[in-house]
Amino acid sequence: MNRAERPDRRREGGRIRGAGSSRILDRSGFSLVEAIVALGILAVLLGAVVPSFARNVRLNTDSELRGWAVAVAQEELDALRASGSWPASGSQRTVTAGQATFTAHLTYARYCQGAVCYDGARHVSLEVRHAGQTLYIVETVFTVLDGTTGSGGI
Repeated sequence: MNRAERPDRRREGGRIRGAGSSRILDRSGFSLVEAIVALGILAVLLGAVVPSFARNVRLNTDSELRGWAVAVAQEELDALRASGSWPASGSQRTVTAGQATFTAHLTYARYCQGAVCYDGARHVSLEVRHAGQTLYIVETVFTVLDGTTGSGGI
C-alpha cells in the first residue's frame, strides 16, 4: 500500500480517526483504581510519620522547659549565694523564664556529716516545677569560708 492508498488518519481528541479505527493512543489522567491505591499508600506513610512528628514536637517542648528550669535553678542559687539573708526554708518563689512560669521551692538545713554538724554550712535543695510537674532538682552545700556567719545567712 503506497502513500496515496493509505486512509486519511487525523488526530482528534486523543484518538486516531480514519478507516474504522477506534484505538486510543493518548491516555490522560488516572483511573479510579490508581487514585485509590495512591491514596492508600499515602495514608499508610502518613500514619507512620505523623505520630513520630508529634512525639518529636513534644520531646522538643519538654527539653526546652527543662533547659529553662535549669536556668531558673542557677539564677536562684546565685541569688542565694549573693544574699545577706536567706528566705525561710520551705519557701517558694514564682519565676518567669522564656515563655513559661516556674515555681522554685527552696529547702535547707544545717549540714551534718554523720554525727558531726558544721555551723557555717547548709545543705540546700532547690526544686523547680512547672504546671505541677517537677522538672529539675539540685542539691548542694553552701559554706562560709571565713568562719563567720551573717545574721539570717548561713
